[in-house]
Amino acid sequence: MSCSTSDYVSNMSGEVKKGFLRRYGGWLFKSWKKKFFVLYRDNQLAWFDGPGDSVDGHINIRTECTMLKVGVQMKNEAPTPDQGSRLQHMFSLTGMGKTYYIQTVDEQDLVLVFLPGSSHIQTL
Repeated sequence: MSCSTSDYVSNMSGEVKKGFLRRYGGWLFKSWKKKFFVLYRDNQLAWFDGPGDSVDGHINIRTECTMLKVGVQMKNEAPTPDQGSRLQHMFSLTGMGKTYYIQTVDEQDLVLVFLPGSSHIQTL
């Protein structure tokens, strides 16, 4: 599967984590947008406008992600954090020629994204 937002996420089974985060993007005018993220057992990370909406985009973390950066690892390349947030609350995933910037509410929320066993990301 590619990172194209037009592709259908085929193996979406078994939600591992879900919740609202912010993703940096847009076609002409890029900005931080609130998106509903779901991480599935098959390592698909998909994002939607809200629960029950169609897929806006996705990446398979295991097979497509070639680089993960967190916080200050992105200091020379990351977009300006959204109001009330900091670089330490962000991570990026790179794969298939694209980099996705994602922002959490705080450092505790960032830890919950990656901590095994935590099933729900705090709502923004």
